[in-house]
Amino acid sequence: MFTRWRCMVAGTVAVFAVLFLMLWLQRRPDPRIEALLSPTLPDAAIEDEVIQAELPSLDDRAIRRIAAELDWGEGVMKPAESWIWQNVPLAREWMRSAVYRQTDRRPQALRVLGLLGPRARIVEPAVFRIYTNYAYSDPAEMRSFAWNKIHPPDGTYISNLTRMLAVTSDSVRIQVASIDARAGTIPSGLLIPVLIAGLDTKRGDDRLFAARAIARYGTNASAAAPILRRHLADPDKKVRPNAAFALGFVAPEFADEAVACMLEQQRTNSAWTGDYAHRLYARLGPAAHAAVPKLESDLADPHLKMFHGASAVVLWRIRKATTPPMIEALACDIEHGVQRSQLGSLRALAEIGPPAAAAVPALERMTHHPRVLLRQLATDALSSIHGNGPAPTH
Repeated sequence: MFTRWRCMVAGTVAVFAVLFLMLWLQRRPDPRIEALLSPTLPDAAIEDEVIQAELPSLDDRAIRRIAAELDWGEGVMKPAESWIWQNVPLAREWMRSAVYRQTDRRPQALRVLGLLGPRARIVEPAVFRIYTNYAYSDPAEMRSFAWNKIHPPDGTYISNLTRMLAVTSDSVRIQVASIDARAGTIPSGLLIPVLIAGLDTKRGDDRLFAARAIARYGTNASAAAPILRRHLADPDKKVRPNAAFALGFVAPEFADEAVACMLEQQRTNSAWTGDYAHRLYARLGPAAHAAVPKLESDLADPHLKMFHGASAVVLWRIRKATTPPMIEALACDIEHGVQRSQLGSLRALAEIGPPAAAAVPALERMTHHPRVLLRQLATDALSSIHGNGPAPTH
C-alpha cells in the first residue's frame, strides 16, 4: 500500500515536471527572435536589409511567436496598476518589462512581420487587429508598413486611398503618402504628385517629410527638382538639408547646388544634417568633389572619430583612391561603427580590394559576427582583398 502511494506521488510529480519543462521550453526566449526584437548596441539601430538576411532561418512557429508580441497591452497605466507601481516594488520590474514590450518590441515585431511579407500571412488576423485599432499607440508607419507588405493593396484599397488623399488635410495626406512610400506597395504615380505638392505646404514638418519621402523615388521623381531647388533656402532649418538630400537623389544634374547647400548646412545647421550629408555625397560620387576638403578635415579630426568610417567611404566613392588613414578608419568602423556605417565600410573594403590588406585582421574577426549579412559582407571583402573573387553582391 505504501509502495503504491509512493508510486502515485512520484508519477504525479513526474507529470508536473514534464509539463513544467514543456512550458519552460515553449516560453524560453528564442535567440533568433530576441536578436530581431531586442537588438543591442552596437546595432541597436538595426537596418532592414540586416533583418531580411536573418528571416530565412525563421519557421512558422517563430513567426507566430513574433506575432504574439502584438498581444501585449498599452503602456498607459490604469489606476490600479499605478497603485501597484507605487506600493509593490517587487512588481515594478515586471510592469516595466510590459511597458517596454508595448513601446519598443511591438513596433519592432510589426516591422519584422512586414519584412517577412506574404510569409507572415499565417498571422494576418493579429496584424489586421493592430492595423485597424487606432487605440494602440504604435507608430502609424509601422502598422501600415506591416499590413501593406503582408497583404499588398488591391484595387479597392487603391481606390479608397485615392479618394482619401483628395479630401484630407495636407498633414494627413503627406503622412499617409510618406508611410506608403516606404512600404513600396502603392503605385508611384499616385504618391509622387502628392509628395511634390507637399513640398509647398505651410508647415515645415510637412515639407520635411515630403522631401524625405520623395528621395525614395530617385530620378522617377525628377519633376520635384524645381521646387526642391527653391527649398534649398527654405526658412525652416529642418527643411534645408532634407531638400538638398532629396535634390541630389531625384536630379543628379543639380549635384553642385545640392552639395553646396549641404556643406553650408553642415557648417551652420549641423544639428539637422545627421547622416544625410554622407549619404548624399556617397550617392553622387565624383559629382560631390566639392565636399572632399570637408571630408578630409573630418577624417583628420580626432573629435569626429565616430564619423571617420563614413567620411572614408565617401572619399572612396568620390575619388576611387585610398590612403592609409582611410583604410584604418574603415577597419575600425566595421567593428565599432553604427550598423548603417558598418555596412557601408564593409562594402567599400570589398570594392577597394588588395589595397585594403591592412583591414584583413578586422575583417577576419567580422566573419564571426552574429549577424548573417555582416558575416557575408566580411567574407566577400576578404575574398576581394585576397584576389579570389569579385566585389560583394549582398
